[in-house]
This record gives sequence, C-alpha cells and structure tokens, in this order.
Amino acid sequence: MGKHVEIRLALPVVGPLVDFILPLLESELDGLPASPDLDSVDRDLRETWEQELIESHRADVELFKDLFGGEFHSTGVIEFPEEDSEAVVRACASIRLRLRSGVLGDIEDETIENGNLDFDSMSMEEKTGFMAYSFIASFQEILIRHMD
Repeated sequence: MGKHVEIRLALPVVGPLVDFILPLLESELDGLPASPDLDSVDRDLRETWEQELIESHRADVELFKDLFGGEFHSTGVIEFPEEDSEAVVRACASIRLRLRSGVLGDIEDETIENGNLDFDSMSMEEKTGFMAYSFIASFQEILIRHMD
C-alpha cells in the first residue's frame, strides 16, 4: 500500500466551515469551474475537451467531499492516498474560485488576499465565507508544501 496523507484538524473550528463549503459544491458538479475561450477550437474537439474536464473536475470535487464525510465529524481527521494530493489541491482551487465568485464576490481580490477586511461591515455569510476561504487556502498551501 502506498503512502497516505493524514491531517488532524480542529473539529470545533473546521467543522462549521466544512458544513458551509460542502453545500456550495453540489451545484458545482454540473459545470466547469472556469474555462478559457475556446471559440476558435474545432467544435468536436472543444466538446470532448470540455466533457473530459467536467468529468475530471467532478471526480476532484467528489474526492474532496469524501474527505470530509464519514468519520471526519467525529475524529477531525482526514486521510487519503498521497497520489490523490493533486486532485485535492485542484478541488481546493475550485472551492476558492466558487467562494470568490459567490459569497465573497463583492469584496476586492486584494482585500481578501491581504486580509484587511472590515469585519464590522460584513454579513455573517461573508464572514463565514472568508473564514472558509482562509481555511481552504491554508489547507491547499499545506498540501502543496507536502507535495514538494
């Protein structure tokens, strides 16, 4: 059996963020997270490429959802084969894009990236969205460092 990645998370902190994120992923499974302008590409080739990308994206998101299912809510531990790390990183990127274009859509990119938010003027959903975004960004960074 190959190597596994095991991460123990603070359940009281991360649990509510995961509960916020997972429902956002339900609608995401039907489309692409973002796609380039492919109007100049042959229609059949474009459709094949888009379908393969959608299937790959769907598999990445399902893998991410599975990490936080099962025993996670009782143990706070996620575990997966090391070879799935890239798929998890891709899913994290997709989640961050989803949060940026959704609940955090009214906040400037620079403000989110440097963390200089005016929390007093933010809605509870925006505050939770920012905390979820920050968690996913940190999680993604840890995985990338581990992969290196």
